[in-house]
Amino acid sequence: MRLFSGRNRPVHMGPYPSERLRRCDEAPPVSARVAAPEAGALGEAITRVSSLYDSMRDGDVAPAGSAFPADPVASAQILKSAAYFFDAAIAGVCAHENSSALVILTEPGPTPEADNLASVWTAGSEAAILAMRAAEIAHIIATYLRTLGYAARSHNQTQTDVCLAELSVRAGVTLERDGELVNPFLGKRMGFSAVTTELTLQPDRPLLPVRSGALGECGLSWLLGTGGTRSALERAWQRRRASHMSRYPMERIKRVAGPTTRVDVDNIPQVPLRAAFFTRAAHGDLGAKAQAQMPNFVLKEPLGGGTRTMQAKLIPFQSGKPAAEQHALPDRSANARAVKSLGYQLGTDLIGICEVPKYAWYSHDGQGEPITEHHRYAIVLLIDQGHETMEGASGDDWISGSQSMRAYLRGSEIGSIMAAKLRSLGYRARAHSNSDGQVLQIPLILHAGLGELSRIGEVVLNPFVGPRFKSAVVTTDLPLAVDEHIDFGLQDMCAKCRKCARECPCNAISW
Repeated sequence: MRLFSGRNRPVHMGPYPSERLRRCDEAPPVSARVAAPEAGALGEAITRVSSLYDSMRDGDVAPAGSAFPADPVASAQILKSAAYFFDAAIAGVCAHENSSALVILTEPGPTPEADNLASVWTAGSEAAILAMRAAEIAHIIATYLRTLGYAARSHNQTQTDVCLAELSVRAGVTLERDGELVNPFLGKRMGFSAVTTELTLQPDRPLLPVRSGALGECGLSWLLGTGGTRSALERAWQRRRASHMSRYPMERIKRVAGPTTRVDVDNIPQVPLRAAFFTRAAHGDLGAKAQAQMPNFVLKEPLGGGTRTMQAKLIPFQSGKPAAEQHALPDRSANARAVKSLGYQLGTDLIGICEVPKYAWYSHDGQGEPITEHHRYAIVLLIDQGHETMEGASGDDWISGSQSMRAYLRGSEIGSIMAAKLRSLGYRARAHSNSDGQVLQIPLILHAGLGELSRIGEVVLNPFVGPRFKSAVVTTDLPLAVDEHIDFGLQDMCAKCRKCARECPCNAISW
């Protein structure tokens, strides 16, 4: 629910109107500290992921520096834009010793209600989730800078060489009230991280220590979201929604008994992962040029390349043995509500559930081994790639690679944590990501009621985000209520429009 367009709002200014807050020239002394969070009920599931970010805070710096603006203002704007691209809530800059620091804050997802099973599954874990998300952003930006040839190190709430509280106050993203750090828009619930770098960045001024809060300082403009910022009304609307409901109103879409595209179940064969086109390219089926470029198509763009190491390290966490003792969870509807709330709290944008048809399982994995363990249900996670970046891209700027990798990393993180949680309850569960999966995700997106099959290739369109998403899947034997298919009129539209066929540069889409 946005009343004013954000089209003309510069990306480096972020979603909240921080520029309207009153500021001072010198930060006051800071007594508050940012604590290392407890893992809570998510336990090892989130600790294992967070520990990976702890182990990758530093790294080799490329020997030759790339072109980066000499102007400290422009450099600061680039790094803030990168932080917001990866979903930071607030970002600010301050000087640190002989270098600069980018400080990053993250905000929480919806909190499960007391009568929701997810409230037990995630009890005491909100701070750890926020800290993990902040650590993710800092890791990516630090890796990005080192790839460009500039020394950089990430700092998070569990592993840091700096005082995050002091940096956050000096960077103008928090202020101290009654011994606690607060942000006028986020309150006290936020995750912290920072990137220290040899780059010279224009520092932000500290916030003036006032007690009025954002609504008092920004008034009607913050309430309504003038200038394209996130508004207080929008946030209030989101907080009123049940935690198992997406921020997109999927409940308004017509539900139907079957897919709107004919699916000839009896004649769909299982295929091996070796038949997937990325796999075929890696094996040389599409020619030597495609094979040679397979390792480079992500890494050639440093921002997206900063996600790749973490994605590879998450693969071992995607599967495992369930706990010996199985919790009695027979209520399929309550279970489905809980897994959706868990996914949304972890940062998913859209979730659907379906039973997995046999043809959606690959027959063999990437090593040619038969896939024999089939779980009954699929929890399908969609990560929105963001309309602002999509609309701002030229098509030749490689940003689509970073959009994809951002969403793939987020889906891999969430899927791995969710699968581990379900296994801890005694149920078989496996996460399937772009890096390692055993299912075809397109038919599962369709059957989970998240979209209709479109004419623009092998793509399911969602009524709110279109094709602008990446997916991840968790398969499990936890009993779950499934979602019905949807019909938002796409087939009728596609029968009449044909724009994709007209515009396709190589005539690959038939009329």
